[in-house]
Amino acid sequence: MKKTRVCCAALLLALLLCACGGGGEIPDLTGHWEQDPGDAAFYQVADISGDTIRVSWRLVEDGSEHLYWIGSFVPPDKPGASYKWVSENRIDEEYHKSAWARHEDTLTFTYKDGTLNYVTFMGNLKMGVSLEKKEVTG
Repeated sequence: MKKTRVCCAALLLALLLCACGGGGEIPDLTGHWEQDPGDAAFYQVADISGDTIRVSWRLVEDGSEHLYWIGSFVPPDKPGASYKWVSENRIDEEYHKSAWARHEDTLTFTYKDGTLNYVTFMGNLKMGVSLEKKEVTG
């Protein structure tokens, strides 16, 4: 009976630690991220370095990139499978004139299951974007 209680207590502790994110590694979100273009004419790519995230639209036809967002990046400081931060806009006046650039003050990013997610707008169209981390060759 005592052995059963000890096993149940150990199992309960393990479950609590997992539920609270008390295991695993701190996710490293720095690097290059890309949206799967599918059959679209353009898609989004992102680079995270230091305290900055830069997101651009990439045209499939010629590979050119057009700035969408430059904002703050706050790296996770705790282990866990998911993470969320509010990025503050750092785009200067010159880029705000571009039709490609996002003009809001903030953009919320989430990381979960190996994907970086956020919501973008194109005119009246609201679209969720999911990016996967890619190795940069070159």
